[in-house]
Amino acid sequence: MFNPSSKNNNDNNDNDNKDDSNINTDIIDRDYKNDNNENSVILVSENNNNSNNNNNSYNNLKSFLFIHKVNKDVSYLNLITSYLGSFLSICFLVFINVAQPYILNSLNISDDRQGNVSGNISFCNEVVIVLASYLWGILSDKVGRRIVYSAGMFIIGIGLAIYPFANSILCLMIFRVVFAIGAASCSSMLSAVLADYIPFIDRGKASGLLGFSAGGGAVLASLVLLKIPDIINNNSSLGPSRSTELTYGMTAGLAVIGSVILFTCLQWKSKESSIANNDRKSILTIALDGLKAGKKPLLSLAYGSGFLARGDSAIATTFLSLWIYQYTLSVNGGNKTDALSKSGTISGIAQTCALFFALFAGFLCDRMNRIFAMVLLALVGCFGYFLLAFSENPLTTQFFVGACIIGCAETGMVVSSTALVAQESPIELRGSVSGFFAQCGSLGILVASLLGGVLYDQWKGFPFALFGGFSAILSIWGLIIFFITQYQSNLSPINGSPCPKAPSVDLKKGECDSNFFIMQGPKVIIHNFYMYTDIKFQPLPISKAYEGGVLQVELDYETTYNITFENPNCPDGRQGEDVTTNSGPRLKITQPKCMNSFSTIDFDDGEDQPNNQRTFQINGGTVLLPHEIKFDGTDEKKFYTFLDGRTECQASFYLYQGGNQGVPDIQVFPATCGSGGRILLLGSGEYSSVALYNSLDSIIPPTTNIDNFENLKSGDYYFVLESSACGKQRFEIIVPTGMPEYELTLFDDSCPISPIYEMSVDGYDFTVIVNGNRVNSTFTRTLGQSVEVEILKCGTFNVPFKDIASIPPIHYSISETNFCQETAILHYDPDVVGDITIEVLNTNTGQPSTTHLESDNSFTVNDPSMFIYNVKSECYSEPIKILSVKREPNFVISNKTNYCNELVDITVTNYLDFKDIYLYLGGEYIYPVNGVFKQVLNQRYSLYYQRFGFCNSESLSINDHINKANIYVKSKMSSDPNCLSESTVFNISIFDAFTNQFIVSINQSVSQYSFPDQQYTYDLAGANKLYCNAVFKFDYELTKPQIIIETLSKPICKYSQDGGIIIITGSREIQDLYVDNYPKTPGAPIEVSAGNHSITGIFKSYCGDFETYYFVDSQFPSFKVEYDITPVSNCINGDGNIAVKDYSKYASLEIDGAPYSGVNSQDYSSKNYNVSFSIDLGSSQICRGFEMVFLPTSIAITPSYRIVQQPLCDEDEQDTSGVVVIDYIKNKNGQEYPIEFTNGRESSSMDGLAPGMNELNVVSGSCSWNIQVNVPVANVTITPVLDLFTVKECNSYSRYRLDFNNEYAALTSSSDENTDPLTKFYVTVDSFGTKTVGVNYGRRCFKYITLEVNYPKLPQIKYTITYNGEPGCASSINIQVEDYKKYEVLKYGDAAINPDGFFSNVIPGQYLYYRLFNLSCTIPELIIIDEQPTISRSTVNESCNEAYTGKLSVLDADKNNYYYLLQNIDNSYENDFYSTYPVKSNQDKSSFEYIGGQNVRLLKIKKDQPTCIIENKLEYSGSEPQLLINVNDQCSDELGSVSIVPDISGLEGTYTLGDPNTPTSTPSQTPSSTPSPTMPLLVDGSAFALGSSSSSGGVSAGNYSLLYTITSDFCKRNFHSFINVPYSESINVSVTACQTVQFVPKNLNQTYSYTIFKPNQESIETHNITGTFSYNSFNESGTFILQVSSGSCIKNHTLSIEKCNNSKSNVGLIVGLVLGLVALATIIALGIFLYKKRVSGTKVKDVAPIQHELSTVKFYQGGKIVEADKF
Repeated sequence: MFNPSSKNNNDNNDNDNKDDSNINTDIIDRDYKNDNNENSVILVSENNNNSNNNNNSYNNLKSFLFIHKVNKDVSYLNLITSYLGSFLSICFLVFINVAQPYILNSLNISDDRQGNVSGNISFCNEVVIVLASYLWGILSDKVGRRIVYSAGMFIIGIGLAIYPFANSILCLMIFRVVFAIGAASCSSMLSAVLADYIPFIDRGKASGLLGFSAGGGAVLASLVLLKIPDIINNNSSLGPSRSTELTYGMTAGLAVIGSVILFTCLQWKSKESSIANNDRKSILTIALDGLKAGKKPLLSLAYGSGFLARGDSAIATTFLSLWIYQYTLSVNGGNKTDALSKSGTISGIAQTCALFFALFAGFLCDRMNRIFAMVLLALVGCFGYFLLAFSENPLTTQFFVGACIIGCAETGMVVSSTALVAQESPIELRGSVSGFFAQCGSLGILVASLLGGVLYDQWKGFPFALFGGFSAILSIWGLIIFFITQYQSNLSPINGSPCPKAPSVDLKKGECDSNFFIMQGPKVIIHNFYMYTDIKFQPLPISKAYEGGVLQVELDYETTYNITFENPNCPDGRQGEDVTTNSGPRLKITQPKCMNSFSTIDFDDGEDQPNNQRTFQINGGTVLLPHEIKFDGTDEKKFYTFLDGRTECQASFYLYQGGNQGVPDIQVFPATCGSGGRILLLGSGEYSSVALYNSLDSIIPPTTNIDNFENLKSGDYYFVLESSACGKQRFEIIVPTGMPEYELTLFDDSCPISPIYEMSVDGYDFTVIVNGNRVNSTFTRTLGQSVEVEILKCGTFNVPFKDIASIPPIHYSISETNFCQETAILHYDPDVVGDITIEVLNTNTGQPSTTHLESDNSFTVNDPSMFIYNVKSECYSEPIKILSVKREPNFVISNKTNYCNELVDITVTNYLDFKDIYLYLGGEYIYPVNGVFKQVLNQRYSLYYQRFGFCNSESLSINDHINKANIYVKSKMSSDPNCLSESTVFNISIFDAFTNQFIVSINQSVSQYSFPDQQYTYDLAGANKLYCNAVFKFDYELTKPQIIIETLSKPICKYSQDGGIIIITGSREIQDLYVDNYPKTPGAPIEVSAGNHSITGIFKSYCGDFETYYFVDSQFPSFKVEYDITPVSNCINGDGNIAVKDYSKYASLEIDGAPYSGVNSQDYSSKNYNVSFSIDLGSSQICRGFEMVFLPTSIAITPSYRIVQQPLCDEDEQDTSGVVVIDYIKNKNGQEYPIEFTNGRESSSMDGLAPGMNELNVVSGSCSWNIQVNVPVANVTITPVLDLFTVKECNSYSRYRLDFNNEYAALTSSSDENTDPLTKFYVTVDSFGTKTVGVNYGRRCFKYITLEVNYPKLPQIKYTITYNGEPGCASSINIQVEDYKKYEVLKYGDAAINPDGFFSNVIPGQYLYYRLFNLSCTIPELIIIDEQPTISRSTVNESCNEAYTGKLSVLDADKNNYYYLLQNIDNSYENDFYSTYPVKSNQDKSSFEYIGGQNVRLLKIKKDQPTCIIENKLEYSGSEPQLLINVNDQCSDELGSVSIVPDISGLEGTYTLGDPNTPTSTPSQTPSSTPSPTMPLLVDGSAFALGSSSSSGGVSAGNYSLLYTITSDFCKRNFHSFINVPYSESINVSVTACQTVQFVPKNLNQTYSYTIFKPNQESIETHNITGTFSYNSFNESGTFILQVSSGSCIKNHTLSIEKCNNSKSNVGLIVGLVLGLVALATIIALGIFLYKKRVSGTKVKDVAPIQHELSTVKFYQGGKIVEADKF
């Protein structure tokens, strides 16, 4: 058993006390140990239950540009500022080196001494950095990165500002010392800030981005800042010296600005990662701890890589540019400007390569072991340095390539070394480690400057050779460290033990994260989890997750866990561990048990340290613990602890609303005039403490018992109650202001315009106020005036009114004698109303006027739609809107028969309602024929009409211009355009759509670029004609240009990586060209290798893009490297072999870099080998290249593996979170092979697997196998669970918890609303319906979750209404509320409820306000009396629209006691005035006429009780009649028929059929065409009345004009239509009947319907047959009817079916039967004979094969012997 307490202590010891076995741990695991506080944890504890640790794991951190994650509490501004610091730091470091020749030239230092001087200055610079870097790093661990970083940048600015003013080499060195002090600060902060801000997994990519930023700074210095002096010098008169000084000054200003940005935008001290543990340490202690950290082998290797990385930068900047500068001077005649420009250009290009290579290097560091990445990059640098060292001309291509290589190696080493030191530096010592790392880098620059500067002048390649050697040494060192750390591991698969020695378990106790002060719960980390078939915890842990090659298990506080590790190879099959977790730090929350219960907040630090030594805050307010807090919403709350004034811990938590239980029974009585309010708490015995407080938090003592509080003022109060069941609760209470009961009586309604009321209020002195004027208790109130009652020394309240109806209603009737001028006759009771005047209001102008009644009480109505008539007397006023019943013409426009629609038919459907009707335009009169204006010009006519009687003519306008012509077009394009900008000409031919005749041809030039959706219009009518436009669009596809690819030369062989030359051009000029995704120049030679190449690009002038593939063949396509392989069969000593055929022909031949001589000097292991070669294929054609050869293992094995974690989503999204553990591999004999590597990683487990089939490479000794592992997708389900429903301010919102069935999916989940894992995240939904939430989980998985928001509805109040009078006529009502005691607020208007739960004698139409105790809002509900008795009536609906012929009569038995009004409510006017329908007469005021097809309301008003108004809403649905016409064909021997059926019953009408071509003549029934000269003409018959339907029989075939006239008075209509009576061939049927009947029609190509009837007219069968039809299913003899029909022609045939003579048929049947039996017997006998013959043949003895005597057959033909065959 391991001791958890000792393990815990070990974790807290300094690094020097840690066991050296730490080096045996995998890199990722070790970093997690040293850096375990980087992943923040938010702790939420509920109801004293077990704590839930919210592991803010890697996937839950926010992402920066989708490149890498960012630690929590690091803002994007912090991160961007850190990258800016890297950018500026390297920019200034590079600038001061590359621009140094300006300063040296100004000091007149000769070229042959500049190398030595530059080296000495750089040496001085680096000595200072070596001395200062570590001090800066130590200081940053003490005071923070921000101060150190910004101070260093400011000192850099000072150094740059004074640097160009040096007048000697000594002065220059002093100024460089100032610069170096600042540079030491900035360089020491790079890796420290990176480690603070970025999680471990992404530090490689972040280092790459940091390197990219640094490279960007280097490019800025080399390509921009370096050229500014020349730009200033060439464009001003300042001279070289002033130009240099100005450039340095500008750069210094940039440094000062950068210093200010760093100071303000980096993390402040309270948030920096390392401050918490170092505040109380001395500088010396921190320094010693930092030095001791270097004992870790990987950290020492990181220091070495820093030495090489910074030395690389010195070589790449100082000596590279200097060599180019000096060499250019020697060959260009001493032109320094040109030399410096070339130097800067090549250096800048090299730095540009480095700039982009930084991103790749960062990616490489995260995708593979970071030691391997560093070694690989060092080897690349080694190659580049030696390539440059042995160059003679720095302007050659070889040198240029080498410069780019060392540029990439420089940045790659910076990135890999930064990532490695960030990985290995302990959290509390990051600053000092980073400082020492910078110190090592400076030492590298020092060595490069000193040795390189001294020996550069003797051999310019020496600095490059020196660091090429250093790169090689570092590569060897890295490999040694890697193998030492890997082979010292105690994992049993490596040692060959079948059972692990012990579980590799780390216990991490709960603690406050020193990075972000977040409470982090306890966890265990199991490194060798894959060694066990199962790992069980008792009790169950909170969560488990596989990340970074380890198993991370979150545990609960104060719990002892027994961990069982199961492995069948171990004794008893298992191993065990016990771990005990500590008690904190954690936040303890007791959530409310009941409605409005308080929550309790407390803190446990886990170290038994008293809380009185701490300070606590909740949402910024200081509190004492334990702290009670009332639920005030579900928003996130922040909790902080402070120890000694410093932030110690923080946590987020939520409060939950308690359930609906525990609501007290509280009665509230309003405070009325003269008496206070009262609050009564029922069931007070349930509470141990009862206290009532007012709004000032003052306690209110009870009046008698603890539950009775009287004499309360109106206002806000709250109860604080305590009970054992619910704890402490708080309930808000409002004591409303109540008014005394009053009685309002309608005292006198004889004058309805100002009735008299009487008010009484018992027991109080009061005053009535009407419209602001004080009046007596008996008062007159005019319609609409407000009434208030003022109670002395109490208050004022409003009195609601229901206005009474007018008495009596004014009625009117319409005079039917003259419709020319509508006259309304008023009907009223002069004894009640008195003298009447009429005010007329023009609704269009708003101008009123006055008129008087005539002697017969009538007045003239002019255009009723424009006027409102207000009938007034002394005590009466009522507006009346007269309903006009004048009819206007209804017309339709149709029959537009030519393409310009110049001629149309105008049909007036109700022309019979008018005495005269005609069209008028410009002096021309056009009269209709039967209401039809046939084929008139389509122009703006005036339609004049005159009603019957002595009426004047009236008119209305007709305007139906149709601009679009009825045409179709045909187009032809003159050319095929290639580009959007090109135009083409369309030839457009326009045709009449009616006649298909050609109209006109036009040419139109168009282009897709200018007018992609242009609509073209062409005027077909021309000038002075009607509008007639042809409207059309052009639609065509562009023809893509072609690309032309030409091969100029072919590569030597298919292995050649160069040598092929192609040229790419196009039929159109190419704008952008890419070959294999690399940009190329069109028309220029492009070097390519053999094989297939991707060609893509874009043409100029919007001519589109292109994409194709082009195959480049080689000169020797048949050449192939041939070899034989011998697979490995011995896994201990590799015995595989690769034998290259004809190896002697190769000029060079290597396998994995070792020369190949044809003799297998060593046995090979199973893996991939690089076979590189060169060979002369003839004529000095050298083929160089390589081929990868895989040497397999011949041993067949059977793997056993387990999927311990499945990917979370399917193949489309490629989630790579699968984890597999390979238990063993065995051969067929059962021998097991220990697994050493899986996909290059020293482990038998593999993570990062995608769903589907994955290929894993497993290595054991010299053997390797590729194993196919099928990784299934986990079935992840996400279930939304309603966690909380809250109603706040009458708005409700729900909080959902998302439950996952997969633990890893839950831990890695985030959404668009929150980045925390959704197991602790609540989706807030504040609207009804559905809400969609996007959920991310795993590495690449995403789902939309739809939340069905079905909120509980707001509580509905229940009440009962009783009437003080009969329903519908009640003057007041009583409202009884159910369970009224449960409401905190309950009011009706201004009235308070009485103690019995009633609102008594209140007026309907007010709002009932209520609020429950558990709601925070008041809900209004309008009280309306819906009970309306039905008014008995009889109605006649109108039949036609706008006919105004409907009628209504009231049938109530007591109708003499009521007034009745009928109003149109479809069309309301100002002030809700409705048109009033006229009554039948003065004697019958309860019958109404002239009702149109509209919605109306019928009002019933009681004469002796004007407040009683009953309303019934009715609907009169008139419709326009339609004709149903059915036409039957004329057959040759039968005439056709026409049937006319109106769709509205009860209409009467006449019809005539006439010639359609002569509409102006009197219609006749003569057809327009005769299909047969013998067809008789129909004699013109007299028009006859039609009932519900009519038919005209005996109509000849032809075209007819139908005129149908409805003659009913209430709906006169004319219908015009054209009818065609077709002519059909007669049906001639040839019948053969003898039980089997055949029907042969005359037209065999036509389909007929055949129906056979029995004599009793019963149908037997119906068949639809084309051609001959046979029927043989007659079951009896007799007479049958055959009905044959085609279209509308029907012909009946009588069939006489008799029993036929079947004797001949019987004889034939018998003869056929006999012949059939004979044939069958013959077939059977023949079959038996053949079978026996076959069987007997198989029994014959074997005989010798026949020997052919001749081998050929010959015969004589054509005069010679011909051989025909061979045997």
